[in-house]
Amino acid sequence: MSAPSTFLNGLIKSRPGLIRGRKAYLFLVDAILASLLLIMAVLVMTTSSRIDPLLLSQDYTAYDIATVLSTLRVGEVNNTFVSQLIANGSIKEANNSIMEQIGEFFAVGQDGKAERLFAEFVEGLLDPGIGYGLYIEGQPVYVSAGAPASYVVSSRKMISGIQMNRTREGFIARATLIKSRKNTTQVLMGDVVLSSVRKPQAANNLNEVNVSYNLTLPDNINIIDAWWFIQAAWTDNKFKAYINGDFIPGSSASGSATLENLGGYLRPGYNQLDVLYRFGSGGYEGGDDGASHFVVEYMTNLTSTLQDFKRKYFASVTSRCSIRYKKPIFVMGNLQGVNVNITAVGTTALLKYVIDGEEFTVSLKNITDNKVQWSDAEILAAFQAQGFSYGDASDKYIWFVVDIDEYNQRELIGDVRQILPGSYVEVETDLSHAIYGYIDVTKVVEEYTAANHQWGGFYRNLTWTFNLSEEIIPIMLDSQLAWLWDTSKSPYQEVRANANRLYMHPPQQFIPELVRYGYKPGEGNLVNGTNNFYLEFGDGYAIHPDRSLVLYVGLLRNLVPYGATFQTYDEAVADARRRLNETLSGYIDAIDISDQVTAVGGVPSMWGPLIAEVRTWK
Repeated sequence: MSAPSTFLNGLIKSRPGLIRGRKAYLFLVDAILASLLLIMAVLVMTTSSRIDPLLLSQDYTAYDIATVLSTLRVGEVNNTFVSQLIANGSIKEANNSIMEQIGEFFAVGQDGKAERLFAEFVEGLLDPGIGYGLYIEGQPVYVSAGAPASYVVSSRKMISGIQMNRTREGFIARATLIKSRKNTTQVLMGDVVLSSVRKPQAANNLNEVNVSYNLTLPDNINIIDAWWFIQAAWTDNKFKAYINGDFIPGSSASGSATLENLGGYLRPGYNQLDVLYRFGSGGYEGGDDGASHFVVEYMTNLTSTLQDFKRKYFASVTSRCSIRYKKPIFVMGNLQGVNVNITAVGTTALLKYVIDGEEFTVSLKNITDNKVQWSDAEILAAFQAQGFSYGDASDKYIWFVVDIDEYNQRELIGDVRQILPGSYVEVETDLSHAIYGYIDVTKVVEEYTAANHQWGGFYRNLTWTFNLSEEIIPIMLDSQLAWLWDTSKSPYQEVRANANRLYMHPPQQFIPELVRYGYKPGEGNLVNGTNNFYLEFGDGYAIHPDRSLVLYVGLLRNLVPYGATFQTYDEAVADARRRLNETLSGYIDAIDISDQVTAVGGVPSMWGPLIAEVRTWK
């Protein structure tokens, strides 16, 4: 292993400024340095063994580097290059952290100094087998030899600062949200799950289809409301519902049911939601038609409650007939890879995929030791065989359909078939939203209009309207639609986001189960201000708005950069806090705010906030 750089050799020249009023930072730096020394010692002791240093340190190295560089001030380090920059006037603010100084060089176009400064503190410290790099706003500032591999670990920091040479003197301030309380919504959307409940000739085959969803809630939340809408696969299906083994009164129903005031049945962490479907009066299949959803509104001090876009788990299903499971996946960003892993009880499993209403087969496989999986190479080959690329499946919903044994709508009861816990679809994308430095919010859209009545509570023209404040950064709109279709017809279908037509049949393929639709902001789909999500259908297709769910997901910054110059310290702090509270826009209640105030002279403008990201890989 290479000798350590000056990063640890006499790193801190003097730190008396850390002690006064900032004891927590002193302890943090000491703890981080001790941790890094311990990691180095372990690496040194194991260089002659066959243990991969990556297993010991890579998961923590990115975090350690980012934390140390964001904590140490340039005036506190003993480094020849830094001393030269201070002496020649390139560094004018000794109170900047190393990361802030790199960010300032980057912001004013002095990329060479930014690159050299990062290299001074990292080169030679890490094991040669570990690659590393610094990126600001996704742009590489420094990248070590060797291209990033598939296993990349990153740690992000939000930075902002000031640029020099302004004549006016005074105080400027920035504010960072340390502790908050937000009102947000967590939604578990059901999938399409089907299994026979009727004999081939007629009547009940005595099968019961048990569908079990996993709802995981954060700790330390205050539940405001919780409710559950259940929609059976066939409108005559009978069912019962349970939460954590407790029967829910009112859930012994047929077709559909809305169950309210369920907060008392829930607990932090894992919650199991079970629905047991059975034969009604003639419907062929029991199960979920894909419109079921469980909604929890709560208050929390967690800034990040965003659901995982990468890995989506199947519900657990138990039946004594073949099973068909249709899993919708919203691909956030450009699709780069897909893996499907199923744990199941049965003989065979068939995988298909659906894009824009068209269904195609991947392959049929035997289930061995309760396992079956499809690799990215297999799925990509199936896409290409039909003339598709992964680009055709980006920034939209695609579906994966899994059949456990040869599927029949009507069959006699037989052996137990199951989709077991831990089954999932995993998608790799270039996810464009790094949420570090942001607070995510999810809100259900309540306001809608409906016209052109079709049947019962179902309508052919619907518009959901909502407002996004200027401060929110929209990520996506998502919807789960309670649909009804006259199968003897192929009706007109249209989806619009504001003035943009996103889908129309004809000429596009008819979508029989338009149960999910989502989209991202581009091209005016989601704007700061008034937004409309519009659906229109011809005779024979309709949506029930009261049983449907439309929501949006957005981000708010947890920091505001330095603002205007004020004559007094208190005025600068008040301005920074006012700007932060305006950014939070009523979505978030600020409980604890950290203020950083700088007395300035000759400081013309502010830069940032920017996201600085340290990445390590092997």
